[in-house]
Parts: sequence; structure tokens; C-alpha cells
Amino acid sequence: MRLLAVALSGGYPDSEKYALNSKSFILAFRGQSEEALSASDQAWAIDRNFVPAEYSRAIALLAGGRKEEALAAAKLGVERDPDFNVGYSGGLSALLRLRHGGPRLWLPEVDG
Repeated sequence: MRLLAVALSGGYPDSEKYALNSKSFILAFRGQSEEALSASDQAWAIDRNFVPAEYSRAIALLAGGRKEEALAAAKLGVERDPDFNVGYSGGLSALLRLRHGGPRLWLPEVDG
């Protein structure tokens, strides 16, 4: 969270929206759904075209048990910018790696 705090204090909107979005995922994973939703909304307020905020919003809503709203937010994100490893899979993959470590899911191993 310290790195996010540094990014949020820098005065760079692009850095801030990504930091807020990451903060939203982390808070949702910790079960702090209202705080996660607030961080997601702040990221979206910086850039209304920032599609990842739709996904962090979906995860925050899901963490709060608001399944129908979470599904609607995820669908909106997919409609706006369908891509690989985004939405629930991208967010959950990042959170699982954050908690348990390990390689990126659904991608082949790379020899180091």
C-alpha cells in the first residue's frame, strides 16, 4: 500500500487512476467492499474512459455480495473493451498471485 500512496501523492492523473484501481482490488480482496468501491469510483472520475475501473468496480461489488450489480459492471467493461485476461479473470489472477505467489495464470511458463 505504500507504493500506492506514493503514486497517489504524485499529482499525475494517469498514475493516480492506476493506483486507485489497484487499491480497489486490494481492498476488495481484504473484504473492505465499500472502500474498494470508493477507490474504483475515484479512478473512474479521473478518466471516464478508463475501462479497468469497470472491472475493479465489479470485484468491489462482488466482495460486498452485490452479485447482480457486479455482473452488470463486468458486462459493461467487456462491452467497452473486450480483451484477454481482463474482467474477473484478470483481477482474480492478480489477487491470487498477490496472496499466494506463483506464475501468471493461463499463460505458458517462460524459461528464465
